[in-house]
Amino acid sequence: MPDIRRLPYVWFDSRQWPSTQLWGAIRVLAHIEEGLRLLFESLHAQGILIVAAAGNDSLAVREQGQKLRAPRAPARYETTLSVTSVNSRRTASQFANIACMPPLNAGIATFGGDVFGLTDANGLPDAVRGLYISPSFPNGEQNTSGWADWRGTSFSTAIISALGAHLVAQSWSAPQAITRIAAGRERRTDKLFGSSPDIPDLLANVIRVQQRFRL
Repeated sequence: MPDIRRLPYVWFDSRQWPSTQLWGAIRVLAHIEEGLRLLFESLHAQGILIVAAAGNDSLAVREQGQKLRAPRAPARYETTLSVTSVNSRRTASQFANIACMPPLNAGIATFGGDVFGLTDANGLPDAVRGLYISPSFPNGEQNTSGWADWRGTSFSTAIISALGAHLVAQSWSAPQAITRIAAGRERRTDKLFGSSPDIPDLLANVIRVQQRFRL
């Protein structure tokens, strides 16, 4: 869920909201989000590790030279591990929201590709590639290869979810796993951002991943 100040404009086609109506909607949405936040706090208190995508809302504001979008809910909550995206060159994906909202530091970035048309060092689409068995893609295009290229912080999140599950299986607690993953490289200390994060504009350290395909 995006920031509640933007949500009415995301939900409805008509974007001409009188100020009185807009603030009324925001008050209602604030109550809804508070319930959502309490739900995730409850899950966290029970030792559940929650990994959430930061969102892909920042392309337009990046092109306009404006501040990148904040992470969506529940990624922006203190009780979750927020995941944003970098491309194959380990720079911020053009669509990626920031990983966390200061003073929180429970955010990380990993590979999620970049906008359509960009390629990696091998001339392949800068995207997460995976098996796709449907005979056609959502836009109706026929799937002739059995593969699909996807982009977004949601695909980065799956990578970090797997890493988190690996740590939890080794008896790490949810807070320990969040701290360890968000710390990034071994040189990090408990004060994660005592030095500049790996990707300053995303407020995130980076975990490097590599896809390998075997025939």
